[in-house]
Amino acid sequence: MIEFTSRKSASSMLVCLFLLLSGLYCSLMVVIGSFGMDADSSHSLMLWYGINEHGISWIRDWRFTQDNWLLSLFPFHFIGFWIFGPDVSVVVILGWLIFVFNALISGAIAWRLGLNKAAIFIFLLLLHFGPYAHIYGSLAYSTTHNITNLYGLSSLLIFISWCIKPVNYLLVLLSFVLFAGAVSDPWMIPAFNLPLLLVSILLFFLPGFQRDWNRIKPFLAASLSLLLVKTKLFGILGFLPSVDFSPGDRHTINNNVLYLVKDLGGLLNLFPFSYGNAFLPAFLSLAIVTGFFAAFLHGKMRHRLGVEKSVIVFFSFTLVSISGILSAFMVTRVEAGDYSARFLINCAYLLIISVGMLAEYGSRHSGVIAKYALVLIAGLFVISGLTGNVAYLIKTGFKPRDVGVADTLALLKKHGLSYGYGSYWDSHANAVTAAGFSQIRVRPVTFDITNGTISGGRSQTSRRWFTDEDIPENQERFFVIVNTGGQECPDVDVCLLGLSKQFGNPMEIIKHGLTTVLVWNHRLFDYVPPSMEFNRKYITGNAGLHMGNSGWSSPETQGTWSDGDRALMVLAPLNPSKNDIELLIEAGAYLEDRHPCQDVDILVNSAYAATLKYDQGNNNGVRSVVIPSTLALKRGGALWVEFLFKNPVSPAELGVSADSRRLGLRIVSVELRDAPH
Repeated sequence: MIEFTSRKSASSMLVCLFLLLSGLYCSLMVVIGSFGMDADSSHSLMLWYGINEHGISWIRDWRFTQDNWLLSLFPFHFIGFWIFGPDVSVVVILGWLIFVFNALISGAIAWRLGLNKAAIFIFLLLLHFGPYAHIYGSLAYSTTHNITNLYGLSSLLIFISWCIKPVNYLLVLLSFVLFAGAVSDPWMIPAFNLPLLLVSILLFFLPGFQRDWNRIKPFLAASLSLLLVKTKLFGILGFLPSVDFSPGDRHTINNNVLYLVKDLGGLLNLFPFSYGNAFLPAFLSLAIVTGFFAAFLHGKMRHRLGVEKSVIVFFSFTLVSISGILSAFMVTRVEAGDYSARFLINCAYLLIISVGMLAEYGSRHSGVIAKYALVLIAGLFVISGLTGNVAYLIKTGFKPRDVGVADTLALLKKHGLSYGYGSYWDSHANAVTAAGFSQIRVRPVTFDITNGTISGGRSQTSRRWFTDEDIPENQERFFVIVNTGGQECPDVDVCLLGLSKQFGNPMEIIKHGLTTVLVWNHRLFDYVPPSMEFNRKYITGNAGLHMGNSGWSSPETQGTWSDGDRALMVLAPLNPSKNDIELLIEAGAYLEDRHPCQDVDILVNSAYAATLKYDQGNNNGVRSVVIPSTLALKRGGALWVEFLFKNPVSPAELGVSADSRRLGLRIVSVELRDAPH
């Protein structure tokens, strides 16, 4: 128990208690008011439902993005679902708890370095990030890069602990944490993995290790983590997309530099400005912090910092980590935008940890000016965070955020609709499905803004969703949700016309506010209007025959790729023939040196018809499949042509690109003829 010996210590305790409660309360309320059930927060819920329905193998059919969160975030979410049930509140609260734990780990780093006062100071300071960090930096959002900082800061704490007391189990833990974080989010590599690898080299030049073998162990642990990421755990996680990073042009780099100043300054937030931010206060915040470090590190403290090797390790890591992530942020080909601050959160953590450490060192060794400078920076950060968060809460009304998921779900229930399609963001398709506990299913599709048609195959969806397996038995009605003013369908009339051309006229159109629901009495993606003529070639690219989405990717200029082990194409001849039919398929398989051949079994109306073989010596061209009349007339003249691929593979699995589609054939065109006698 702490015994207060003066009013000063009691006052300090009260201040700490106030900062703790205000930081926890304001950050939690901002999170609840900003993030609820939306497309991204329902990501882990959809995986949970899929695994429970189909088994763990179902996860291989999920179209992950590069930041897949598979081994970093989802284990925490799944534990929460197992304990409390699959609910979005579990996801939202866990996002906030990850933010709080990051603050705790940041303080623990200072504590491990022997700076006990700084540890408390850092923890309390980090709880007062302003609304810019929460909104544009997604600091406590349920599904974002802040989970990567939990793994990254933990790895830094483990590394520092090993430098203080070298024990082997810490290195095993270090390799695992580095691997799990980096394979789940490639931004961890420049932010934590590579900096730890480079700083581990520094140990070769530091005194204090009695055995030479110890010097190389952290380097080997960090190298092992990168090897496991590169090989995706030696192929076990081969279904995950590969890292795809390439530099941008001059225009992109200039744009990214401006957003770098705006975002990093907005995260540091030394002035109480709106959460929308302005460039000038962001620039001033960044300039003050940079100036402080420049002055402080060139002053008396540089002699103190050179004494302990663990402190040298921390500041060396901080320098390399911030330099690495800033460089990656600036030169990437992806243009930074309003929500790019989430990639810079590690910089804010490390800078604030550094300020806290220097504050304690300064209280021991610095003059009055340095101490007041530290107090000023910390005070500005806390005041700006508090006032900004309170202002944001007043503006939002202290209530949970609603993006319209409940209204959409109620509309579908009212009209007895249970299976259909909608855009990922505008309709929040996955969120509606998760909120309806998969009793009402809305599968995400992509709208073509030029003609209003839709297609599947986007990321954060399952390959099984556009097959017969996903459609409930005896499902009679199918719908598509169109949102007025949405990003994917800005002109609703174009989308309504395009959908009518693609699937035929809807039997019903339901309008409610900004939402329009089109309803058909037949399947959509396996349905093709009966308009295919004999002896006419139908191309399958962007402007050609729609292949459907049962195993097909989005149409491209040169055709349509299959995606998965199976694909279904429905051909409906205008005048069905009573004779044997010859189906001409112009196609090419996806082949590489490490994947030299592809065999495809063709089933027509559920019966075997042929096997098509492709290799590097005989790939592109037209292949013929003869369909006996008994099969051709089995479904009233419609031809349900199934492609069963023996070994589809993604470019990501072969290390060719980040494309995670499991490619089999690219269909260029199809044609129906009477079979020759």
